Amino acid sequence: MIKLKVIDKPAFLDTAHIHSVIDQARKDVAAGVKPSLPSLWAEDEDTRKALHERHHNGKCCYCERKRDIKLERDVEHYRPKKKVEGVANHKGYWWLAYDWENLLIACKTCNTSYKKNEFPLLDNSTRVTNEGDVSNEQAALINPAIEDPEPHISYFYENIGGAWMAGIVASPAD
Repeated sequence: MIKLKVIDKPAFLDTAHIHSVIDQARKDVAAGVKPSLPSLWAEDEDTRKALHERHHNGKCCYCERKRDIKLERDVEHYRPKKKVEGVANHKGYWWLAYDWENLLIACKTCNTSYKKNEFPLLDNSTRVTNEGDVSNEQAALINPAIEDPEPHISYFYENIGGAWMAGIVASPAD
C-alpha cells in the first residue's frame, strides 16, 4: 500500500448532477428506502483519468497490483456507500459516495474478497451512522488518499531453513 498521488478533485464531482443524486439519496434514506447511487464517474472521462492517474497508473490501492482496466472498472469506496458489514442498521456512508477522498480503485480480489463492505473502527463509539462529519471516526484501515501508509508498515527479512523470507507487519492507523 502506498500513498496516492495528489490529484485535484475532478470538477464533475461538484456538478449539479452529482448534488441532485445525493439530494435524492438523502430523501430516500429519510423515507427508509435504499438510495440509488449509480457509478456516475463512468460518465466523465476526466474523472476516470484522474482516478487512474491518482492510483499510480491503475494500481490497486491495497495490494498495488496493476489492475486490468478493461475487466476491473470498479471504484472502491473507502467508507462503504450503501451498507457497513457487521454494523446493525448502518445505511452506509451514502453522502460520501462521490467524495474524492472516499473514492479509491482496487483490484477485484481486494475489493470483493477482502475489503468488501467492511469498515472497522478502533473505537466503535465514534462511528457516524447518519449523514455528518466523519473526522472523529478512528478507522482501523488507512486511507491512502489522505495519509501515507509507510509509517504503519514494517518490513523484515528472516532466514528460515537456509532461505531468506520477506514479510510485512502492519500496525493499525493511529
